[in-house]
Amino acid sequence: MHVGKRIKEIRQESGVMAKHVARKAGISLWYLSMIENGKRVPSLEKLEAIADVLGVDVARFFLAHEVSEMLNKGQAR
Repeated sequence: MHVGKRIKEIRQESGVMAKHVARKAGISLWYLSMIENGKRVPSLEKLEAIADVLGVDVARFFLAHEVSEMLNKGQAR
């Protein structure tokens, strides 16, 4: 899974509109869309800005999905 897809999932789970994230992160809606669709790779600075808007740590864009799945499986036992 690419970073953009995780950003989109987290954004949608949080109920935050793309235009809000783009505006608060200081990027265009077009650029955020390109990131979410895997057509652009954001700089660390932009990832940090997006993470700040979403209220998450940048690491969540890379690990949360897999870690969450492992934790959920562990709790099911």
